Amino acid sequence: MSEAAKQQKMLVVDEIKNKISSSKSLVIVDYKGLNVAEDTELRSAFRKSGVEYKVLKNRLVKIAFNEMGYSDFDAYLEGPTAIAFGMEDAVAPAKVLKEQMEKTKKMAVKCGMLEGQFIDVDGIKFLSELPPKEVLVSYFRSCESIKRYCGKTIKLIGGNKNGRYQQDDGRNQGHDRSRAE
Repeated sequence: MSEAAKQQKMLVVDEIKNKISSSKSLVIVDYKGLNVAEDTELRSAFRKSGVEYKVLKNRLVKIAFNEMGYSDFDAYLEGPTAIAFGMEDAVAPAKVLKEQMEKTKKMAVKCGMLEGQFIDVDGIKFLSELPPKEVLVSYFRSCESIKRYCGKTIKLIGGNKNGRYQQDDGRNQGHDRSRAE
């Protein structure tokens, strides 16, 4: 192999490393069986969701991961491989892939990465089933409201200063509840 070819491959490895480190998540997928129209639709769906999708050589991806200290991906880098990089939204690659896989009944998720951590197929499935961000934010805001409301209610019905309910043992009313009547 010529020196120019080696340098070109090292530039590609550096580009892959840059994408890995700057993405919020990534999903490695086996795209086997897609026809041109399905691949075009998949790429369009990824673009609309802010996801970068690349078909890359397994050997170069493996070198990039290994140079970054990751070896968990090695076993998954065989056969047709593409990577969906979630640059803006960490769950977008998983959601788009789930939708497209349901449509085509083709492709298979191999594994992925979320915030620098390896995740397996089950982790990708979990991400793909998360509700939209707006729904999650709304849910957590309502939980906070409920927590504040419950805290005030507990204080009103006999909670202490820590917001914990204290059962009245009967000593405050001058009689002993321990005796059966």
